[in-house]
Amino acid sequence: MSSNASFATPTRLTGWGRTAPSVADVLRTPDPEVIAKAVARAADSGTRGVIARGLGRSYGDNAQNGGGLVIDMSGLNNIHSISADTKLADVDAGVNLDQLMKAALPFGLWVPVLPGTRQVTVGGAIACDIHGKNHHSAGSFGNHVRSMDLLLANGELRRLTPDGDEAELFWATVGGNGLTGIILRATIEMTPTETAYFIADGDVTATLDETIALHSDGSEAGYTYSSAWFDAISAPRSWAGRRCLGAVWPNSTSCPTSCGAVR
Repeated sequence: MSSNASFATPTRLTGWGRTAPSVADVLRTPDPEVIAKAVARAADSGTRGVIARGLGRSYGDNAQNGGGLVIDMSGLNNIHSISADTKLADVDAGVNLDQLMKAALPFGLWVPVLPGTRQVTVGGAIACDIHGKNHHSAGSFGNHVRSMDLLLANGELRRLTPDGDEAELFWATVGGNGLTGIILRATIEMTPTETAYFIADGDVTATLDETIALHSDGSEAGYTYSSAWFDAISAPRSWAGRRCLGAVWPNSTSCPTSCGAVR
């Protein structure tokens, strides 16, 4: 191994739901060559194989591999380039969405799909094909991936695109939970924005039927982001307290002079 690599150590792992713990050898390294060598050794040894892991925000056990090898990709986290002209960000798979969002905003760009947490790696976002509150307007994360470098179990490195010669492997990897190989790097098409703020509208509904009706009447189309939740704190004795929220990007001229937190 190279001098900047960490050796694999037995580690107890769970998903974000904290259920079904298991122990696996975990290797964290910023060097893709070390990852390739680890994959090759696992293939030759006939062990339980290898799975990549990001920041562990999947609720289930899809990034655990008990008794096998887990590659912690959070160490491979370089942002290689961001272009305001092409709207493309070229990043390592271990770059998290918080890191990417903060780096892209000065270029007038935003993460195209943002889930309930920013602590998700780009590789994990692709492997789980995550959705965000803008799913109705932007689709899932895989729709915004323009290329990816995939390390296969046999050690080969493939550059995949959504409509290239190996498009089938590309789309099998999007949402494939790491079973087609290890994503090392990806190019993401970002969303243009003039501001880091949102204009948000909120509604409080009295019943679940009213909540569903509000999200089914077509008004959601006027918002980039849309969400709803049970407000069990404000209405502790009833499930009647429900909130619906829609948000859109303002432009630089319509952005309010003062902003408050969404409550």
